[in-house]
This record gives sequence, structure tokens and C-alpha cells, in this order.
Amino acid sequence: MSREAFQIEIVNKRRNPLIGRLELDIVVHHVGGGTPQRYEIRKTMAKQFKAPLNCVYVKRLVTEYGVGRTVGHVHIYDSEERAKAFEPEYLVIRNLPPEEREKLKSEE
Repeated sequence: MSREAFQIEIVNKRRNPLIGRLELDIVVHHVGGGTPQRYEIRKTMAKQFKAPLNCVYVKRLVTEYGVGRTVGHVHIYDSEERAKAFEPEYLVIRNLPPEEREKLKSEE
């Protein structure tokens, strides 16, 4: 579970029908705590949009120093197949739970 509490504000929402995904610009507020893990943000977005976890990918997170705010970009695909077709492998690995990511690193 998350170490700190955080809130996600959706700043911009675009539907991309050609690719079959929802593209979101978000601001994560985490005042008084560290930047939430990418996986925690991914789980929260999946729950909020009632989407399967393997269809949600956090593309980018940029934390502003000393403010407790992180700006990000998230893609929510219509299907897992669409996600696999468009998301690069390194990004899929970044979005894995920390345990699975460590396991992959140790296998290499």
C-alpha cells in the first residue's frame, strides 16, 4: 500500500479514437511526502476509470522540487492488445510492480 497520501487531479483529458486510448494530463498532489511510485499512480488511475490494470500506463512523471506536486501523462487503452501494440517495452517494465521489476533485473 502507499506510504503517503496523494491526490490526482486530471488537468486535460483527450480521447484518441485512432489508437483506442484515453490520454490524460495529471497533477499529483503529495504535500508533505515523497513522490508516489509510478505503480501506485497506475493502480489509482485504473480504479478511478474502472479499467484493467494492464491497460493503464504512466508515460511521464516530473516532480517539482520542494512543492509536493508532480505533473504526469497517462494512457488508458481500450484493450490490452492495443496497449501492447503501442507502448514500448521499457515503459511496460517501468509500470510493473516494484517486486516484478527487481525480479526482471536480477534475471538479466
